[in-house]
Amino acid sequence: MQPRNRIFTPRDELIVPKIRERHAPRARPRAGIGGRLRWGLVDRLGRERAGGEQHNLILDTFLNLLGTRNSHTLVTFSSATVLMSHCAVGTGSTEPAVTDTALDAEVQRTNRTTSATVENVGTGEYEWTITWEFDFNEANGNLTEWGIASGASADLLVRELFRDELGEPVTVTKTSDYKLRLTYTLTVTLSPMELTPGSFVIDGIGTINGNYLFSGSTRSADLHVWSLIARGSVTTNISTSFIAIGGLATTALTGPTSNVTIAQNMEASTFTASAFVEGVWERSVDAAFSTAKGNGTIATIGVAMGGPTQTDRVIGFGFVVDLADRFTKDDEHILTINDIARFTWGRST
Repeated sequence: MQPRNRIFTPRDELIVPKIRERHAPRARPRAGIGGRLRWGLVDRLGRERAGGEQHNLILDTFLNLLGTRNSHTLVTFSSATVLMSHCAVGTGSTEPAVTDTALDAEVQRTNRTTSATVENVGTGEYEWTITWEFDFNEANGNLTEWGIASGASADLLVRELFRDELGEPVTVTKTSDYKLRLTYTLTVTLSPMELTPGSFVIDGIGTINGNYLFSGSTRSADLHVWSLIARGSVTTNISTSFIAIGGLATTALTGPTSNVTIAQNMEASTFTASAFVEGVWERSVDAAFSTAKGNGTIATIGVAMGGPTQTDRVIGFGFVVDLADRFTKDDEHILTINDIARFTWGRST
């Protein structure tokens, strides 16, 4: 029997899997920086005779300093006291502006701290609290402004007028009968802390869709990752403590407190942060994986707080790939991921 001629229909065409074009926005994890002050005049019996609480203005100098590659990173108590080492008071009255670098009329600075703490107050929320004191014979006069700096002659990071509970400027009259105690609390709030839609493009594969988030743990991996990326201190050297490593994982992050680690053979071969530009306050990260690295079906592309063992390398930021978009890397290919996320920081809203 002669075979019948077959007519091919569109249903018979070869179906090639295709990456969905969802056009979700690029991942933009963020840190919001804020703070508040508690001030008080304390007499010789230790009683507070006057005082108040107020917010403050984070200056551009502060945000720029967080982006420089030096010791000014916010991770521990000691690093915060390096960053915010001095408190200044003065007699000026000009309203603070983000471009300020000094008080109007500085009277005195001190680095005398009486207490300092750092704590994780909520998911993705951190607070550093430092208290300074001007002794009985220091900074006496009619004080109207205050600020915080990272050195005895350094530019201010924070500047504000003394204000009452309604936000109106007030004069703090300090005499030799009183100490002036100033307690400052710096806050850092990371977001998103829940899975948020995003996408990026991999050459040769196409648009990858999924969700991204900061992921914290008892070791504050999210804070370490943001802080180290902000100052560009990233590397793949696993023998160094508290480093940021780009890596792949076959397990998906499920929420802000889930811990997913990066195995040594899943670490990036190269991991770099973009150059920092003052006034922009952001850095992107690029990662490349050699033929020997990152092989398997990829569920999470992450940035981890580093350490010498696998359990030390906990993901602090992760992009969870949608099930339909997951791909497999093998030992015959190099994987390069450019600008998976743009880490930003600015004043709290």
